[in-house]
Amino acid sequence: MKDLTSLLSDLNVQYNSNRHLEAAKVCKELIEAGVEDKVSILGQWLVSLIKSDCYKQGWDLLKQYDEELKGLYHLERLYIFYKLGYTKCFEALYERLKDTEQANSFENRGLLHVRAQFCFKNGKFEEATEIYQLLATHNEQHLDNETELACNERAAVGSRHRSSSESYLVTSLNEDSYDLLFNESLIALRRGDLNLSLKYLNQASSLAAQEGSADDQNAIELQKAYVLQASGAKNDAKDILNDLVSKTVAGSTMHLLAQNNLKSFHDFSKYTTNIPLLLRELNVAKLSYKVSSLGHEQQQIILNNILFLNLFSGCSIQSKKSLVSKTLANYQKKIANIVLEPYSTQARLLFSHTMSAISCGTEGSVIGLLVLTVQLHVLEKNFDKAVVLCEAFLNKDVKGFSYEHRIACYILFQLYRETGGSSSSNWLLENLYAKVSDDSVKEDPEFWRYIAFSLLAQGFGAESEDMFAKLQKLSPELQLLNSSTEQRTDLNSNLDSLVESIDVNSLKKLGIAPFEGQRTRMKDTSLGKVAKKRRVHKNRKLPKNFDAGREPNPERWLPLKDRSDFKPKKKLAAKQTQGSAISRKSEQSLDISKKKRTKKGKK
Repeated sequence: MKDLTSLLSDLNVQYNSNRHLEAAKVCKELIEAGVEDKVSILGQWLVSLIKSDCYKQGWDLLKQYDEELKGLYHLERLYIFYKLGYTKCFEALYERLKDTEQANSFENRGLLHVRAQFCFKNGKFEEATEIYQLLATHNEQHLDNETELACNERAAVGSRHRSSSESYLVTSLNEDSYDLLFNESLIALRRGDLNLSLKYLNQASSLAAQEGSADDQNAIELQKAYVLQASGAKNDAKDILNDLVSKTVAGSTMHLLAQNNLKSFHDFSKYTTNIPLLLRELNVAKLSYKVSSLGHEQQQIILNNILFLNLFSGCSIQSKKSLVSKTLANYQKKIANIVLEPYSTQARLLFSHTMSAISCGTEGSVIGLLVLTVQLHVLEKNFDKAVVLCEAFLNKDVKGFSYEHRIACYILFQLYRETGGSSSSNWLLENLYAKVSDDSVKEDPEFWRYIAFSLLAQGFGAESEDMFAKLQKLSPELQLLNSSTEQRTDLNSNLDSLVESIDVNSLKKLGIAPFEGQRTRMKDTSLGKVAKKRRVHKNRKLPKNFDAGREPNPERWLPLKDRSDFKPKKKLAAKQTQGSAISRKSEQSLDISKKKRTKKGKK
């Protein structure tokens, strides 16, 4: 066995040459040999495990030597918690460090970077954006790579639920970085600008082909296929996905994602699709394990789709943290057979169940149960019951303007539009406008923009103007289309200038009628009455043996058996019972009305 001096020299060589696994083995030998500077060697061992992506072994090391480390290496602990997904441990340690080391200060950059990555992974995109913008605005000494900061900021902004304009990005766009162009395309996609997103992706693809790795090129091509599919170019998207499937390793994350995106072009039905076979083709078991490396939103989309496939394949759904899993688990418990049970029966059973759940409160997974029940009733055209469900939910919601409350309002406005409930829609708009606050507008400005435009459409001019002004003040990054009075005045003036050059009389002389109903045009003598054309029937062809001088049969209105010239067929007469085969002539002889009368007095 080597002595401590040789082991320390080996550790320095391996640690400086990035041979981290070998350095971790040497650290273990040094600790077992009883080195004096145990804390420093443990720190190098911990860093070597982190750089080797051995996070579970690093956590075991921290637990084993907790007394020797004495709570040191906070940043390494946080990073291990972030990588292992130990959310509660991360939050508890971060709250302690925030009070003692001023974690919100831009000077503590390492701690802020770990916090921003944790927020991005767990869907806290607003906080992640704020941290990256704080780091970017205080990077005068270039402590951080500016391109990496710009990429991280755009990744957080592009993943937010609320769209942001380019003016609210702190960092500038460097078109020489394909990573930066890729994240810029995500922001354009979030705003709905598919052409701009595709433009950035094409630029990123050409740069990645020159200097990027194969994984980066495949990621750009996969995103390009998604944008093409969203824009309607399905054949081009299929070509890209088929190419990705052919050149990626089977079982890899990129191969599974490309293969599953190809499946999205098929129209699946619970009645005609073999769902268990589909789950096998999608390789769901391996896909569930691979999605941990993706972002929070991508993970949720894939896992939720897997839950729906498991539901319709008859697999048992376990109620976990996500809202979708809780809703589908309750759905499965209430309905005996989701695949075979008619939707009408499902809607009836879930209506009473959902009303009972709403009567107990609107917390937890009640909003998921509400949306599911409303979908079933809309499918069965039971709009009135769907309205009753949403109204009961809003009446029971004591918080007001919560996320669940806004979802119910969106659904209720659509149902009112479908059922023609304009008075109910106006009442809901007035109620929302009367209770609006600055905090609720800041929390979800897109919802209040929808309310502002709805007020404007229903004729509430003053209320809509006030709402637009409040949105412009509290959320200036939100795009408002022609909301102010001056903008609408300019629009009206432009419309007036367009119609000034139109000569109406000349158009009438050319035979062009104004936009009026058909009955109004019929009564207008200046345009002339439109004579109704009489339908002319052509002469029909007559049979070859037609005789124009022959009179029609007077008994043609009687049934055949009641006519005087009717003769039963011999087979029919033979089948009759005894005594019934009487000839027609004998029947007529019994008719007293046809007997000849004898003259009186004649013998």
